[in-house]
Amino acid sequence: MRLFTPILALVCVACGPPTGSSGGDSAATRCSSNDDCRLDFVCQNRRCRRGGGTSQDAGVIPPADAAANPDVDGGVQSDGGVTPLVDAGSQSTVCGNGLRELGESCDDGNVSNNDSCLNDCSPNICGDGFLNPAAEECDDENVTPGDGCSAECRIERGPVCGNGELEEGEQCDDGNRDIGDGCDSDCQNEQGGPPDHGDVPEDAMRVTVPANVDAAIDRTGDRDYFRFFATSTASYSVFTEGQTDTVCAVEFNGNLMGTDDDSGDGLNCRISAQLTAGRTYYVLVSGAGQGTGPYVLRITR
Repeated sequence: MRLFTPILALVCVACGPPTGSSGGDSAATRCSSNDDCRLDFVCQNRRCRRGGGTSQDAGVIPPADAAANPDVDGGVQSDGGVTPLVDAGSQSTVCGNGLRELGESCDDGNVSNNDSCLNDCSPNICGDGFLNPAAEECDDENVTPGDGCSAECRIERGPVCGNGELEEGEQCDDGNRDIGDGCDSDCQNEQGGPPDHGDVPEDAMRVTVPANVDAAIDRTGDRDYFRFFATSTASYSVFTEGQTDTVCAVEFNGNLMGTDDDSGDGLNCRISAQLTAGRTYYVLVSGAGQGTGPYVLRITR
């Protein structure tokens, strides 16, 4: 018996730590590599420690130890995962959030065009067609003086013949004081009848509200364009009077706001619409079917 015991002890030392296949690994089990540990353990500092994965790479840092590793990029979540850093430069600029960002001249925290900063975060300036009540009395999309709104966006008082705007005491105003073109130098109708009004929006006659304009559909297919500047947000009525069967439309920025044929008296057109201050609106009058003849255009608020 005395000879048997040392030999048995020597055999046990040669056995080494249990292998992963034995299923008996623990944090106390000694190891040389991950192969000496159970699959859900890793070998660290020659001890089998719980790693939560199947990696056989002894250099893998388990999630529980990630917070101790200063080389991990980003912040470590409570569950051991990694949150990537947000690249602020990749975020899109948002006009109207109250923060002046790259590419913005201003940002007042809204997307209104009727203040000092437009909805594209550029400054509201005189002549852009958008009314800034804090600095402008009017804005008619230009800085031309003598057309009712000055180059400083102040309302010009009194009738001015030749400014293209039909005002009190004028029968017509074609934007000049030439004679022989249907509207004389005193803005009175020549040849005993009303002049033709612009056939396209670019030639539209400017009128002021309330407007009372003598006009006529001279021929089949004739179209008359007028334009006016809305000085207040309100309900406006656009209609014709007379014996001519008319069709009328109201447009803003190329978009149709409303159209009508016979809602007025007799065969006259009539449109009522809520319009916004600081905008220029266009009125189109044409004859229904093959209709021609004189009419009176009226615009009230």
